[in-house]
Amino acid sequence: MITKEKTKYKHKIIVVDLDNTLLNCNTFIYWVIFISLKMFLSFRLIRFFKIINKIIMRRMKRITHSQLKFYFLQTTKGYYKKRSIRLYTFLIIHVFLNKKVYRRITKDIKNKKHIVLLATAAPDCYAKKIAEDLRFDACIATSGIDAVDWKENFKETKLKNVMYYIDKMYNTKNIGEIYTDHEDDFSLIKKAKKVFLVNPNRSLIEILEKSKIAFSIISKK
Repeated sequence: MITKEKTKYKHKIIVVDLDNTLLNCNTFIYWVIFISLKMFLSFRLIRFFKIINKIIMRRMKRITHSQLKFYFLQTTKGYYKKRSIRLYTFLIIHVFLNKKVYRRITKDIKNKKHIVLLATAAPDCYAKKIAEDLRFDACIATSGIDAVDWKENFKETKLKNVMYYIDKMYNTKNIGEIYTDHEDDFSLIKKAKKVFLVNPNRSLIEILEKSKIAFSIISKK
């Protein structure tokens, strides 16, 4: 078997966060509402009340956000179809798209020398569809529960997954730009040459200033 040798790509890698960056909302919360309402209206009441119970447990801080996400993905596995995902992504994009951010990265999407990645902790069941609809080159998101050693695509796991992907696909470990709103992406921020903050909180700004990392603010809260 002949293996094609990896070549060094000269593309600029641009990483874009989803929640409260590309879209002005937490997409997972709306996904939970969307699917739970669908369950209620179709009289899948046992599943519905199990999910409500877990949400209450999360509100009481008896389980973590990752545990809630895993349980929700597990409980809803096989329940929704592609048309539900299409409807959800259509609604979430048209209502919550951050047009200022998307206008900035549209030129990068059109530039064949730029690779624009959507990197998010959101479930890949709908995150990949959002990336497809907005013409991103790829999406790195939280995988379904069938994945071996399931982990939320979050903090260091997100960094690891992004770095693995760009090294495998483009033979590079360099991130040209990152767009994010949260300090959870600090490990990725440290790898990027340019940092663009979208509606950042004061905590993130202070962390970057203390770390002497230059950044630009796209918009403030």
